[in-house]
Amino acid sequence: MNTEAEYSCRIVSQQFKADSWDDFRLDAICYSPRVPLAKADALLVLYDPSDELLRFDGPKLWFTVEPSWHAHFHSHPVGKRLVRELDASERAFYAHPDATYRIPHPTYSGSLSRPRAPLARHAAVATVNNFGGRLWFLKSHFRTRNQMILDRRVELFGQPDAWLNFRHFPKVWIRKVPNNYAGRASPRDEMYGERTIRFLSGYKVAVCLENCTEPYYFTEKFVNAVRAGCIPVYHAHATVRKRFLSGARWIEETKMPINLRYQIGRLFRNCGYRLARDYRWPEVHGNLLALGFALLRAKRKGTIHVFQIGAFDGHACDPLVDILQNESVSAILVEPQKIPYERLVALYATTPSVCPINAAVAEHNGVVKLYVPDSAASPKASLIVQHYRRFGSDAKDVREIEVPSVSVGSLVKRLHGEGLHLLQVDTEGMDFQILQWFFDAGVEPDVLNFENLHLGRRERLAYRELLRGKGYWWIETNQDTFAFKQSLARP
Repeated sequence: MNTEAEYSCRIVSQQFKADSWDDFRLDAICYSPRVPLAKADALLVLYDPSDELLRFDGPKLWFTVEPSWHAHFHSHPVGKRLVRELDASERAFYAHPDATYRIPHPTYSGSLSRPRAPLARHAAVATVNNFGGRLWFLKSHFRTRNQMILDRRVELFGQPDAWLNFRHFPKVWIRKVPNNYAGRASPRDEMYGERTIRFLSGYKVAVCLENCTEPYYFTEKFVNAVRAGCIPVYHAHATVRKRFLSGARWIEETKMPINLRYQIGRLFRNCGYRLARDYRWPEVHGNLLALGFALLRAKRKGTIHVFQIGAFDGHACDPLVDILQNESVSAILVEPQKIPYERLVALYATTPSVCPINAAVAEHNGVVKLYVPDSAASPKASLIVQHYRRFGSDAKDVREIEVPSVSVGSLVKRLHGEGLHLLQVDTEGMDFQILQWFFDAGVEPDVLNFENLHLGRRERLAYRELLRGKGYWWIETNQDTFAFKQSLARP
């Protein structure tokens, strides 16, 4: 180890094999994986949770690159403690609330070489290892991406060990590789290596959607597609567009018109494919709330009032995330769980027109019991006792906590007599009940979107009749129901 440096910093990382690194020096600090923890002046941990961060009392930093839903932060025993116990200044990641510690995900380092295959096929490619686990179809960010990469007109590559466990929807008991899977991983030497780029360059189109859509989450996927000369199919969070992709061009997945499948088909048709009908998947739509918001802006002048019931942390695949950036929007976001609520507050700290509320929507103001099927905060938390069974969770894993409750009437008072224009509800089985409370209070939003996934047949028939009687048109997918007042579509 270099002993001439004034200070020594211990480096720890299993993922990046730090034990094999040579020592290096920056200014007066020697960075080394070999300096003992007891003799180190500082500690730098890259990627993997390490209990050394809990044992070390000096200056320390944990740098992570995974999305907020990753197991490192929610199920890893050390990782969960680090999330709770480390100070904000002792963590660095892509979406840190403090820009000082907001370190981008590594994408590429080096000269922008563009290795190319001799000929590019008129075809589309996707290289994916993480399809989202056995319940991927319940996770909107994975569901949207999977429905694109599993199209038979996309050549899919990924680790065989992962795709052998893929569960098909709606027949989730079937576990086998997708029909368009190539049977192997894509050739690669390293994440950013020329072998990877040369492989991608053999295709005209690369479906390079991220594993999630969160503020500032931008990985190597888009960069690799561009270096390979492919047309990228991508969805960029508003912060990614502004910070990393200003002036760039790509096919924006969420800006496609309503029939997403048709648009994918048209794209592949332009690339030389002959298309055939395939009804294995239910009809899938893009972000219909963006369409509803566009109708509202065309019809309404002044402030557009938005309620979101069940906002969680406002990050991954939030359908309102782009809408809430609009200056004409005044929004109230309701979330009962403390940790996601605090993330909402941090996310919108500089947006005074967005007001998070830490409560569950219930029939009366007061306190209600919330059932959380996880040791940490969960988007699957519900006011319904047996809801956890839908996810295959065990009763022993479900926590019962008390949270503040707020009635629909109390929320409506916050509008001060003005109308509610857009309502988004995702409350794990309580969606129709909440919709009824709004209608009973005399509130009929111009645009509404609610999760129907956990509703029974009787509730589905009831809400269709209710919407019809209130003068709504609606589009029903296998996940949500999007509805808008007929008057919005009329000249």
